[in-house]
Amino acid sequence: MPYIDPNRVNIAQSAKAYKVTWGGTLVVMSIVYIVAVANALGYPVEVGFYIPLIIGGLFVVMGNYMGKIRRNYMFGIRTPWTLASEQSWNKTHRLGGKLFMALGLGMMATVAWPWLTFYILIGGIVIMLVALFGYSYWVWKNDTEMKASENSG
Repeated sequence: MPYIDPNRVNIAQSAKAYKVTWGGTLVVMSIVYIVAVANALGYPVEVGFYIPLIIGGLFVVMGNYMGKIRRNYMFGIRTPWTLASEQSWNKTHRLGGKLFMALGLGMMATVAWPWLTFYILIGGIVIMLVALFGYSYWVWKNDTEMKASENSG
């Protein structure tokens, strides 16, 4: 994907976040597979304990790197407004990083109440999508740099 992005330089500057996300996803999928197979083979593995911790951990790690992603067309929170405005991209990703970390910590906390895991995950994702979509539009609409360039052009 990085080779076909028109903003190759920006995604190259985001290489660490890109690699951590890909690697983290691969590790999470591998662990989920191992836990599920171990459980299916009859080993006493508590799936409801490990899965929220693992997925929550991935969200925390991704949230930590979210604010460091440069504007590109392949990776990150890509709304029409974040792609059009550097300010919208940066602010949306900073907020997104905080929300990802909060969702990850919320997922990890559901270890004590496994019946909450699904609701926290799905509810958190829906809330994040709506909040980040609206926030990216609001920042784009109030972007002083874009207004200045429109007025000078």
